[in-house]
Amino acid sequence: MSEVGESCITCGDVAVVLMVVRIDGADALCRADDGGTELVAIEFVAPVEPGDRVLVHAKVALEKLENIAEPVGAHERRSDSAEAASIGLRGRGTR
Repeated sequence: MSEVGESCITCGDVAVVLMVVRIDGADALCRADDGGTELVAIEFVAPVEPGDRVLVHAKVALEKLENIAEPVGAHERRSDSAEAASIGLRGRGTR
């Protein structure tokens, strides 16, 4: 991929912003703005804590985002301890 404009045909070179819901060792359960969850490796961005937003590519957090504005309605979707516990860690070992 040496030419300008080329991108990965597998992943499309896409990264998404996710919010950390719960930490589990070297992984974090993260939630997208649409409510979907994903287990993400956080070794590159540790330490992070619930509520932090991270830039994720291929189930790996690449950067902790500082001072990012929350999307409209985010306060209504923000998790509390009970909700975070009910989500569980899905996708374990699928990296």
